[in-house]
Amino acid sequence: MIIFSLAAVLVISLAMGEKKAEKPKPHYELDLSSTSFKVESGKDGSLVITIKATDGYKVNKDYPLKTVITETDGLSFRKIKFNKSDIKDISKPVINAPFKALKPGKYDVKVDLSFSVCTDEICEIRKPSITVPIEVTAGAEPNKA
Repeated sequence: MIIFSLAAVLVISLAMGEKKAEKPKPHYELDLSSTSFKVESGKDGSLVITIKATDGYKVNKDYPLKTVITETDGLSFRKIKFNKSDIKDISKPVINAPFKALKPGKYDVKVDLSFSVCTDEICEIRKPSITVPIEVTAGAEPNKA
């Protein structure tokens, strides 16, 4: 009888523990809408990331914001490391990384970010890594006479 009772308690405990923990909200969004996702070979483009705090959070102005872009073969970035001093308005950070499209192809650009979002009560450090797809198309053929 005791064995049955212990088994019943164990089953009930496991059943109650099966409820999956909800993934915590990140309290930020990364907006890439101003990025040049498709660029002609030989032309200039920009990888643009805007960090937007959400859910009543604000970007922490005191945290040492950092962004590192991993170089890729077909794109030449003017700058690949950014910090707080590169940002005009740290409360609404925009990272603008101009590049030249060197040769046709599809490239996945890895970007590592580090920043903090806060409320009046709590701060959270965020270190997302994202991959931004950029396609370089062949330039227009010159007109032949």
